[in-house]
Amino acid sequence: MTSILEQYERDTSRAPRGRISGINARPENVMGTTGFINMKLEEEPPIFTRQQVNFSPSHHLSHLVSGGNRIVLAMKNKMLLKIQIDPRTGGSKGSSGPEEIDLSKFAMHNRISGVFFDPTGRHLIVSVSEINREIPLVKWKGHLITAVGWNPRAARDDGTGSILVGTSRGLIFEAELGAEYEGFFSNSCELYWKQVADLGTGAGPVSGIELWVDPGLAGDQDRYCVVVTTINRLYQFVAKFSRDEKPLLGQVFAVTGDPGDKFQEFPSLRTAPMMQLPSSCLRLFRAGEVSSVPKYLAWVTDEGIFHAEIECKGESVIGAARLIPYPDGAGRPLSMALTEFHVILCYPDAVRGISSLNDQLVFEDIIISDNHGIVVGVSRDPHSRTLWAFAEMSVFRYTIKDESRDVWCIFMDQGKFDLARKYAETNRMATDAVTSCEADSLFSAGKFNESAVLYAKTQRSFEEITLRFMDESKREALRTYLRNKLDGLKAMEKPQSVMLVTWLLELELNAVGELRDASKFDEGATSSEEYLAAKEVVKKFLSLQTVKEAVSECKNVIYELLSSHGDSENLVFFAAEMRDFAKVLTHHITRGNYSLALDVLGKHGSVDAFYKHTAALLTAAPRQTVDLLIAQGRRLVPATLVSPIVAALTSAAELGDKDAEMMTIKHLLRYLNFCVESLDARDAGMHNLLVRLLASGASDLSELVAYLEGQGRDSASINYSAAYALRVCEETDYSRMSNQAEARKQLRAAKVIILAAMGLHEKAVDAALTGDPPDIAAAQAVADDSEEDDADRRKRLWLKIARRVVEGGGGSGGDVAAAAVAFLNRCPGGILKLEDILPFFPDFATIDHFKDAVCSALQDYSKHIEALQEEMEEATKSTELIRQEIAQFQNHYCAVGPEDECLVCGYPLVVEGFYVFPCSHKFHSECMSGELYPILGKDQQDRLNDIKRQLAAMHLRDETASVNSGGLSGFSRRDQLKAEKDEIVASQCLLCGDHMIESVDKSFIEDKDYAEAVRDWL
Repeated sequence: MTSILEQYERDTSRAPRGRISGINARPENVMGTTGFINMKLEEEPPIFTRQQVNFSPSHHLSHLVSGGNRIVLAMKNKMLLKIQIDPRTGGSKGSSGPEEIDLSKFAMHNRISGVFFDPTGRHLIVSVSEINREIPLVKWKGHLITAVGWNPRAARDDGTGSILVGTSRGLIFEAELGAEYEGFFSNSCELYWKQVADLGTGAGPVSGIELWVDPGLAGDQDRYCVVVTTINRLYQFVAKFSRDEKPLLGQVFAVTGDPGDKFQEFPSLRTAPMMQLPSSCLRLFRAGEVSSVPKYLAWVTDEGIFHAEIECKGESVIGAARLIPYPDGAGRPLSMALTEFHVILCYPDAVRGISSLNDQLVFEDIIISDNHGIVVGVSRDPHSRTLWAFAEMSVFRYTIKDESRDVWCIFMDQGKFDLARKYAETNRMATDAVTSCEADSLFSAGKFNESAVLYAKTQRSFEEITLRFMDESKREALRTYLRNKLDGLKAMEKPQSVMLVTWLLELELNAVGELRDASKFDEGATSSEEYLAAKEVVKKFLSLQTVKEAVSECKNVIYELLSSHGDSENLVFFAAEMRDFAKVLTHHITRGNYSLALDVLGKHGSVDAFYKHTAALLTAAPRQTVDLLIAQGRRLVPATLVSPIVAALTSAAELGDKDAEMMTIKHLLRYLNFCVESLDARDAGMHNLLVRLLASGASDLSELVAYLEGQGRDSASINYSAAYALRVCEETDYSRMSNQAEARKQLRAAKVIILAAMGLHEKAVDAALTGDPPDIAAAQAVADDSEEDDADRRKRLWLKIARRVVEGGGGSGGDVAAAAVAFLNRCPGGILKLEDILPFFPDFATIDHFKDAVCSALQDYSKHIEALQEEMEEATKSTELIRQEIAQFQNHYCAVGPEDECLVCGYPLVVEGFYVFPCSHKFHSECMSGELYPILGKDQQDRLNDIKRQLAAMHLRDETASVNSGGLSGFSRRDQLKAEKDEIVASQCLLCGDHMIESVDKSFIEDKDYAEAVRDWL
């Protein structure tokens, strides 16, 4: 048969589709302009959606109960239908249809007054006017059951466990049903029955019983809680027991005592006959399992729905409670169900839902149809949380979708912002609205700083919020808002970050300025302390990472702002925080804080900073600056510092303080000498500067001479410009020096060295011989250094020196002769003879003065003649030996037999043209040519290829004509080419000639063949 729970959609309460609507809208007076645009193409579906079950009962329905994914329907013909629900589809489980139970034979003339279903869906109790169950319960006879309190923790498949039963006479019994049985009902199921409480006279029938166990106590105790209601009274029974005990439920009442005066009463507007008593008017809501501690309680009274939070504290389980009025024009409902945030009420013509948070009617489903009949009741399955409603001829299932979606808005309107935020945490727009509303509330209450913190977390219009604080003149709150807004910006929002930082800094600086002005007129300590504290606030703000990241690309904006307020201290601090040490240096130097500038430059200065600020620092603090430059070592390029040093020298000269200028030059010489000696600097500009400073008179000129000597006299190796150095020496005024004679002497020595380095040896000698006395040693050194291959020039140089020696000797002729002879002895290699210098002597000089020198010269000539004669004799003998060897070679021969082989290819030698060498090595001409070809020069290789090409062409033409080419007359062109080929190829033996000797260091295996050779060996 077709399942009775095959459903079709009848969304009678669905809102119209197709229009654009905002979501979770809230009152306009709360929301300002936000950054959210909330639009959807259709409204969200309602929370409660009715779906009619495709089921038509044979008789009118009187009861519907649900639990454990099961529902039980009771019809007025005393027939029960039990249906198992598939939790995945919501339809009936299985294809066998509902289980039918006929009670008519046990209640022929009575009606079913109550159906009570275990929340776990395992046990069912049916109450009729006289018979309580299909199998009459003897002990229960005479009692009309009006309420059952199930104990989910004790329930099991074969029994109910201890339960509480309420009757129409206000009595409460503890009972237990159970037996081994097959099927839904069985015989002999009464295991226990005992009265545990009597609510007393005037209580009326019991309308609801709920019980649970709270395990949340400290120690090893559990709290047992029972709530009992009548038409207008609510009773509470609470008792604690050890967890090791398994108390009977009756003990809870025994511990509590007589319930006669322990109730909460609401006035009843009527006294209902027993048979018209609403069934189970007490409902609980559990957020967890059916055995967990409930969260809310709802009780139907004549005046409204008593709704309370469950708080198991002390002897009461009722926490915050209030009375929810019924909808307008509606009285006490027929039935009630409780969800987390709504109370569902059943009326004959409709099912209505009231928010348990704000008492508003949020849902009304009008059910008026002859096909349905009047609405009878509602039931909620605590296991599956499904809501069922039924009319006389129809069954409806209500789908609950996102019940908590608008809860945040209700809590927000009630000022419960923490709860509102909790339920709005998954909805950014809702969270923003809650935070905005709370901020508005704080603002209205005058808590401006607290509201500023919250405003910064919202998407409210920035202009709106700032203007509100400005209108109220709440500068501190405005700063708080801007700071928190800055912290909430993303890294990509650079323009907004810069704007907030500059505005915040402007506000802080204005506050500092006001306190500074106040401190000038008020000499009290309070204003001064506040001023210092405000400056510290600015410093802390500038040190924030968010601030530094925001203005990393526009630091100058902050610099200008700080400068405009005259806050140089924080300007330097911020520049250091941004690691903009160039700005710090510029600031210190501009204000003359050179010691601080040097400290910053030494610790954090970049190379470019050194090059930029060295000039100013050298002018102001030369010693400390030079010490710092030397400490940098090779980090700095000395050539790049030449321009700053020159600028510093110019500035020092312009100041007009000679002592300070000389001191600057002295320290600069220290650095330049360090660069030359330790860093091996070779830049010409730096060396020229060193020459200039050495010649300036700040140091002894001997240092200039020592430097020039150290550079040498080779024009290719000196690092300074010789022409510039010579000009500097010419321009040097030694007359202002303390020891003028020594200064003149040192300058002359410097000029000699420079001229010699320029290759102007004659001028160098002239410069050395100028003055009185002449520097003969310097002149001789220049002559010694002159180029040896130009003998004539060397002789001229030595002759100039000899003339100055002879002419400047003075005294008697003997002294002049002695000096001249001594000079001749010092001349290298006998470059000068006695006869070369005789013309320089005066006419009065006699031969007696040169007797020893003349004799020595004659002896030297005699020895030289004898050496030449010996060389001639040795040459004659060598010539004769060569002539004899030539004659011998003309008769020399070598025998070649058929067994002789080429040492290259191993084939017989006589099969083709060959070469035989005096060393007895034999090679085919082509083999030797091929072996020798790789080691020939490029020109020889080309010529050899050309000769082979011509010989091959002649062989083809068989050309034998003799061509007179101006070479070997009488030979043919072929013979000439062969002779030239032999000269190239066979000039020496391949194995023992020069070619083999030169290739002794070459590898036997070429690099390109090495890998292949290794593989062959492996």
